[in-house]
Amino acid sequence: MMPQLIDQEEVIHHTQEEIEYLKGNWRSDPCWDIENTEGFEHYHDELLAYRKEYEAKEEQKEMARLYARADDLNCSIDLIRYIEQLEYKNERLEKSIDRNIENLRALVTDLGNRIKKL
Repeated sequence: MMPQLIDQEEVIHHTQEEIEYLKGNWRSDPCWDIENTEGFEHYHDELLAYRKEYEAKEEQKEMARLYARADDLNCSIDLIRYIEQLEYKNERLEKSIDRNIENLRALVTDLGNRIKKL
């Protein structure tokens, strides 16, 4: 008896638990379009709607946060965005300075050890 060939176009059905697991995974790092997840093609429309709803809620949260901060500082949303860009750049610069200081300390220590050996 020959094995039955499976049609490659066959729809893969997933349990609701598997779909919810996929959604949870995606929410923890939404860096891809969930509706295009391989193996979940049958659920494309459902997952697309889910992504759009999730992104809309996240946008609403972000706008609420920006408005609250703008209200606290009595300024515009645009100014808050600019301030946050500067804060981000400042944080990166501080980290870079800290790394450079650590590197300089290590170099000075190494240089001191070499001088002692002379």
